[in-house]
Parts: sequence; structure tokens; C-alpha cells
Amino acid sequence: FTRAMLRAMASEGSIRGAVGEITGVAFPGLSAEGGGLEGDLTPRAATAEQTNSSVQLGARFFLKLYRVAEQGPNPEYELGRYFLGAEGYRGTSRLAGALEYRGRGGEAATLATLHESVPNQGDVWALTRDSIGRFYERILADENLPAEPPPSTGTRVERARNSPTAAQAPSQNNITVRVT
Repeated sequence: FTRAMLRAMASEGSIRGAVGEITGVAFPGLSAEGGGLEGDLTPRAATAEQTNSSVQLGARFFLKLYRVAEQGPNPEYELGRYFLGAEGYRGTSRLAGALEYRGRGGEAATLATLHESVPNQGDVWALTRDSIGRFYERILADENLPAEPPPSTGTRVERARNSPTAAQAPSQNNITVRVT
């Protein structure tokens, strides 16, 4: 199935159905000059947490299948096309291909996008969790932490009606967070 989608993109072919048509779109990374479908494209399910279905294709491409297709270009597809035209811009992986579905009289919906892979050491979600974990480890290891507040009495509603005492008031010290 993955290889069929890649071939449809690379050939810019169309498959006509009873009520619509699926069309492949190729960009420079998938063209014959860009290497086409040559090399190791062994499919491997992506392990990152996502709301879509993704497949890593060797070390060359990353295929994303959108679980919800809506009329109009997917924002990722639209931005990918825009950045292809931005001469010299390399701040994101380059769009290599796409699959679109067009129903009768409707605007095309993006079914899948294909991006060139970028070597990396993980995903942003894991980086964020690790950074937050290190932040709390530093805070908890700080010997200058204020004393633990006394246990609360009464219900939350009762405590919310009372003004905090000086010991319970939030500290006016600023904490600077630096993610490295």
C-alpha cells in the first residue's frame, strides 16, 4: 500500500472512482532528478505520538496519512509548498509529494504528504518532557527552597474565601526558566 502511494505521487497519476479522483503530486525531492523512488525505502511505522498515521521510509522519506480529510489543502501541505518556493530556506523538511482527493465539484482534500527525512535524535514532545523533568529536578535539589507550608484546614471553598497569610502568600521571587 505504501509503495502504491509513492508510485502514485512520483508518477503524478490519477485513480478515478465512482464519485471522485485521487491524484498524486510530486515535488523536486521525489522527481527523477531528486532520486525518485531509488534507494532503501523500507517502510517502518513511526513511533512518535501523533494524531495521524506515519511511516518512515528508509532514511529518505517520512509519509504522513491524514486520518481526517477536509476540503482544501492541509496546512502542512500548504506550508510545505510555500517553503519549497522560499529560495535557500532549510528550516523545515522539504515537501516531496502528496496525495489529493477531489470529489465532484469540490475542492481537493489532502490525503497524505511525503517529506524528506531529516536526521534527528528524537521528537519535540520527548525533548519538552525531558526539559521539564530536568527543570523540576533542579528545583527539588535546591537547598534554598522555602519551608513546606503547613497542612490546609477546611474545604477548598472555605480556604478560597480567606485571605492568604504571609506564609501562604505566593513568593515575589522571579524564577527564570532556561531550556537548553
